[in-house]
Amino acid sequence: MSIKRTTKRAKKAKGTSNKKEQFRKSKEWKDFRQHMSKVFENTDYVTGKKLTKKFNLHHLKTNLTEDAYCDISNENDFIPLNPYTHKFLHYVFPTYKKDPKVINRFVELLNKMVKFESETTK
Repeated sequence: MSIKRTTKRAKKAKGTSNKKEQFRKSKEWKDFRQHMSKVFENTDYVTGKKLTKKFNLHHLKTNLTEDAYCDISNENDFIPLNPYTHKFLHYVFPTYKKDPKVINRFVELLNKMVKFESETTK
């Protein structure tokens, strides 16, 4: 099995616009990202783990226009997440919108795993 490497061209093809890409390279964005890291005490909002160097600053608002994407005037619109947390959030969100009970099933699954793990380590 081969693993495909994600190139900049492939990422751009996925929908990252030039304006968004340029904004992410700006000093304004980098400074804001660092500021938000400090606001959240360098911690992933979901897992409570230390943020990695490549953490994402997740926009809480969905379906943003390019101009709205670049608006960092409200800190409450952003949450710092590590890359895996961010990917998981985007993976689950579409299902959650249609079926909020997906979270309950996920918690149930996690609880079963914990129970099984504790039974097998006795």
